[in-house]
Amino acid sequence: MKTLILRWNIGESLSYKLSQMAFDMLYYSIAFAKLNFGFLTRTIKFFVCYNNLTSISNEKITEICNIFSVEPIDVSLKLPKRFKNQKIKNSWWKYAISRLDINSYEIVMDNDLIFWNFPPTLKKAIELNALTALQDGVGKFYGDFLKSVENIDSNLKLNAGLLGCPPGFEINLDEVPFKEYSDFFFSEQGYTALQYACFQGNKFLIPISEIQQLNANRIDVNDLINNSSGAHFCGCSYGIETYWDTIYSEAIKNKYEKLVNYESNY
Repeated sequence: MKTLILRWNIGESLSYKLSQMAFDMLYYSIAFAKLNFGFLTRTIKFFVCYNNLTSISNEKITEICNIFSVEPIDVSLKLPKRFKNQKIKNSWWKYAISRLDINSYEIVMDNDLIFWNFPPTLKKAIELNALTALQDGVGKFYGDFLKSVENIDSNLKLNAGLLGCPPGFEINLDEVPFKEYSDFFFSEQGYTALQYACFQGNKFLIPISEIQQLNANRIDVNDLINNSSGAHFCGCSYGIETYWDTIYSEAIKNKYEKLVNYESNY
C-alpha cells in the first residue's frame, strides 16, 4: 500500500519567538488533517518537525503531539551550518530533513496552514503523484532567485507554505548555491519556486480560491469557512499579525467541533 506522509514544521529563532497562536494553529491543523485524510486508501503517517524550541515551547509541542499520536522530530541539528541563521526569521528549516521517506508522497507544510475541507487540487495531486504548492496571493517573493525563476516561468506565483512532494522528488539543500544571500528569508521560497518551475512531471498550484492567504486578503469569516477549503494564517505564529485570534479562530474551532460531532454520530 502506498504511503502518505504529512509533516508540519515549527520553530523559533533568537529574534522570533512563537506566540500562543502558533500552538493553537498547529493543534487545529493536525486535528482537521486527522479527519480529512482518514478516507484515503493508503498508509498515513504524521510528524511534527521542530527546531530550537524553548523548554516551554517544547512542552506545548509534545503535548499536542501526544494528543493526536503524532511523532515529534527534533531537527535542530539537521540543517547545514550555512542555513542556520538564528538572528532572523528562517524558513530554510522546513528542509532540515529534505525527505522523511523519498518513496512516499510527502506533504511538507507550515504550522499556520489549516484546511477544514480537503482541497480538490491537493487531492488530485496526491492521486497523480504530482508536485504541488500554494498559489501566492500577493506576488513573487523569491529573494535572490527571482530572476532565475522568471527566466523559466515569468508567471509563476508560488507560496512555499505547503509542498506536496511525489516519490523521488526532494529539495536538496546540498545543491543550493553557496553564497551570501541578500534576502535570506525569501530566497528559500525562491529556490523552492525554481525547483517547481524546472520540474518536468505533473505539477499543480493550489489556487487562492481553495486555500486563502490571509495576510494578503482578509475575507469575511463566513465566506472563508463556507467557500474555501482552508487558509494560510501568515504572520500569526510569531505575533507579527493577530488576525487568527481576533477574526477567524472562533469560527474555525466551531467548524471543527461540528465535524467531530457529526463523525461521532455516524
